[in-house]
Amino acid sequence: MVGLGSKIQALIVPIGVLAVFISIGYFSYTLSYYITPIGSLLFYFLMIYKIFSKSIQYIIFPGSFWYYQANLETQFCLELAEQLQRKLKIIEKDLDFISIPNYSSASYYDFLTSFRFVIQVKENMQKTKTDYKTSKDQERILELLSELCGYFDEKPEKSLNEDQEDVVLEELQGDKCLKVLQSLEKVLSWYTKRSWLREKIILLQKKPFGDLDYMRSHIQLSISSEQIWILLDDGCSLDCLYIKSQENNSSAVLYCNANAGLYEFTFYQNEWVSFYCELGLNVVIWNYRGYGRSQGTPDIKKIQRDGEVLVNHLKSHLGLEKIAVHGESLGGSFACYLGKKCGLSFLFADRTFASIQETAFFRFGPVAYWLVRIFGTSDCDCVADYLGAKCYKLLASDANDDMIPDLSSLKSGVCLRFLYPNYNLLTLSYLQPMLMRTTSHILGAAEMCNFMSNLKKLYKYDEKTSIFEEFLNKIDKIDSCGKPILKAFQDKYPQLSTLIWIIALDLWGCSGTGQDFFDSHMKVVERFRDALEEIEKIDDNGALNQEAECIGKLIKKMLDFFEEKCGIHGELEDFSSTNRKVDYAIVGRFMALNCGHCGTLSYLEKATFAKHFQVFLDNS
Repeated sequence: MVGLGSKIQALIVPIGVLAVFISIGYFSYTLSYYITPIGSLLFYFLMIYKIFSKSIQYIIFPGSFWYYQANLETQFCLELAEQLQRKLKIIEKDLDFISIPNYSSASYYDFLTSFRFVIQVKENMQKTKTDYKTSKDQERILELLSELCGYFDEKPEKSLNEDQEDVVLEELQGDKCLKVLQSLEKVLSWYTKRSWLREKIILLQKKPFGDLDYMRSHIQLSISSEQIWILLDDGCSLDCLYIKSQENNSSAVLYCNANAGLYEFTFYQNEWVSFYCELGLNVVIWNYRGYGRSQGTPDIKKIQRDGEVLVNHLKSHLGLEKIAVHGESLGGSFACYLGKKCGLSFLFADRTFASIQETAFFRFGPVAYWLVRIFGTSDCDCVADYLGAKCYKLLASDANDDMIPDLSSLKSGVCLRFLYPNYNLLTLSYLQPMLMRTTSHILGAAEMCNFMSNLKKLYKYDEKTSIFEEFLNKIDKIDSCGKPILKAFQDKYPQLSTLIWIIALDLWGCSGTGQDFFDSHMKVVERFRDALEEIEKIDDNGALNQEAECIGKLIKKMLDFFEEKCGIHGELEDFSSTNRKVDYAIVGRFMALNCGHCGTLSYLEKATFAKHFQVFLDNS
């Protein structure tokens, strides 16, 4: 049954596409009586082009579409309604104790925190009502919340802030307060009793809370911020929020969202805004054109230009002298462009791609690549932008990213372009795969093929003993920027993947977090030596086969390269970081992640990032 269900789901999209084609064809045929057959044919192809263009635009820029935004607002609205209902039930439960005769005070921490949440919601709704249009439900809920708060002589959150436990509630009008709570629960029940139909109705309505207006009001009440509108070259307006630092310095971080991000939700969906604010920095968050209240239609080249206008405004009107840019996913492409064009002080390309077309190819295949190339938006060359940025730059990537395949990542693009400026990932994998024979690094092209084929044979060897298992484990520990070699040859394009693996190992070494990061090339030498020791053990036991012998020779060749690169002669204690010959100025620094595409960085990953970001802080 599970298999049948998955097959049916797989047929939904092609059947839907076929139905659209047939419907447009029938409509065009009907029009042929009025606009001639040639006119109807042109109309048919025009409609097909528009549908594909809009579909691809939705995939690349989902946050710009009304339905996605409304669905996001609906989910936040329902979640906030459930939270508010839980808090109101806690207050109602404690009212039973407070209503007992001669009972004059309460020391319930849950009660106090619940009431503070209620007051926060009320204040957010009041600001939303002041600045934006409100619905009847919003006004009704706000009226009831205001009435509820009015029954208390002293705000509970004041006691929390002063670390007091007791709040005087002698004049609490219990019965009236209970009626207000019941009225609130009745209004909220529409939002908390979930069903598919109800969610769709709410999606079409003005939400009482959780929409962009409410979330924006909450940010502005929570932290010191200033609304900024940037007039663009084509007359459109860009919606930005400038979060001011209490330290009143001239340094700022410009945060570029992922493709589904809106700045109103950035404060709640990740920790970066809070992270930078805690460092005492000004932070600028913005909605790309077509997103939220920003006007225009989203397009890569236009958004890049919008970013330039924004940075110029920050420098000329707000007096921000040093600006760091942090871009995540799609935002990383804009961050790379701004790092190159605007002379910024720090660039963090966080889990981004080499180009949109390469991502489409390596994730979905040739058909997706051609659809994006023909019907898609203008593309970007993140690799050229990243390499062209002259500031301190950090590239972060997860080899197991489920959204941006490793071969289409910015890391892979930088590796290839660094050695072969005239090639790109698409050329070697799809457009002109024969050119792979002309590429090599450390190992020759033939040696690389031998290395892959022998590893594959050894990996699938039927008569593997424990000693061979140990050897493969040692080999697998030689990771290049977080990617083990055994995973490289298992990719769909193993030769290209192995080439990228070797180049990345040369440029950035093994992955590392915390203090070990800056010894990444030393770790390469150490792990290659461990692998060779295992081969010697196999040889001593008389079990050395042809595959292991070939792999050993090639590992020895790579080990010699890295020992010379690091200036190591004999023991690892002779290592000196001053002997490294890699030019980090061009490729920047690398940080291997293990949190997926949308995950939050771990404590160690954050600590590693903080070491790099300290360079920006020291110069601020």
